Amino acid sequence: MIPHIIQRLIYSVIVLILVSILVFLILRLMPGDPLMIFIAKNEIPSITEEKRQEFMHEFGLDKSVPMQ
Repeated sequence: MIPHIIQRLIYSVIVLILVSILVFLILRLMPGDPLMIFIAKNEIPSITEEKRQEFMHEFGLDKSVPMQ
């Protein structure tokens, strides 16, 4: 019984990791900039380039894909 529970826990961790990677890749493959999608959803009327760079740094979008 205990080995079965351990095996199921290991499978659960693997599935969680794979689903997280899949969701990240789907979001990165969507057309457009993820930041612009965020701005459109939150109905931010106008944004300066400085504020855009601040958001990019805050959300980690200024880093490479593996670092994100």
